[in-house]
Amino acid sequence: MSAVADAVAKIDDLPSAMSQLSEVHAYKLRVDPANFKILAHNIIVAAAMYFPADFTPEVHVSLDKFLQNLAWCLAERYR
Repeated sequence: MSAVADAVAKIDDLPSAMSQLSEVHAYKLRVDPANFKILAHNIIVAAAMYFPADFTPEVHVSLDKFLQNLAWCLAERYR
């Protein structure tokens, strides 16, 4: 989760900020890139469960868009 916090801090240049982490996941850990989307969905579900009053449709869309971009950046080394 600290990598997600780093991604938020470097949101303007997400691909280069996540390139090293992407390389580790692709070549060292060999994580299936489909798991990044599953993790993004689980983070959204957890946020909705723990913060129901704050989890408006706008927050849902914003969080989903950010996490999908993060998943795309992490899966970039697989191409």
